Amino acid sequence: MKVIPSSRLELHQVTPAKLHQLFNEESDIFLMDYFGTDDLGFEHYKSLHKNGMESHRNSLIMFRILLIGTTTVIGDCGFHSWNNFHRNAELYYRLNAEEYRNLGYMSEVLPLVLLYGFNEMSLHRIEAKVAEDNAASIKLLLKNSFKMEGRHREDYLVGDHYEDSLIYALLTSDSKA
Repeated sequence: MKVIPSSRLELHQVTPAKLHQLFNEESDIFLMDYFGTDDLGFEHYKSLHKNGMESHRNSLIMFRILLIGTTTVIGDCGFHSWNNFHRNAELYYRLNAEEYRNLGYMSEVLPLVLLYGFNEMSLHRIEAKVAEDNAASIKLLLKNSFKMEGRHREDYLVGDHYEDSLIYALLTSDSKA
C-alpha cells in the first residue's frame, strides 16, 4: 500500500483489491474506524465493495487522509471514473467533519494527489465537478491551476431536487507538476 506524506498529513492508498480484501476479512466496526466514517458513510464504502468499483475501462483510486503519526482519518480523496484508455479521471475530495475544514488540509493534499494522477496513473486530464455555491472548493481548484470549462445542468441530486455542477479541468499541459 502506497503512503504519501506531507508536512501534517499522510495519504494511504486504497485500491479496489484492498477494499474488497478489507470487507472480506474485517468487521464493520473496524471498517468504520478504518475509513473514519459513520453509519451512512459506511454504507457508501459497503456499496463500493458489493456493487463493484471497476469495469473493463473504469476504476477508482482513493486515499485515506490521516493526521501524520496517528490513526485519525480526517477524510479521503482520489479519482473515480478513471478511464485508463483515455487517460482521464474525475477528482473527488472530502473531509469527514467540520472541525477539519478551513485548516488548509486540502491545500496540502491536492497537489500530492494531482502529481500522483499525472505521474503514477499517466493521466492527461483531471476533471472536477463542484456546486457553484461551494466557494472554498472553487478557490482550491483555481489555486491548483484548474480551468472552468462549463456547467452540467441538473447533474447532481440533492435531497429531492437536481442542482447544476460546474466543470473544472486540469490538463498535463496546465499543471505545475
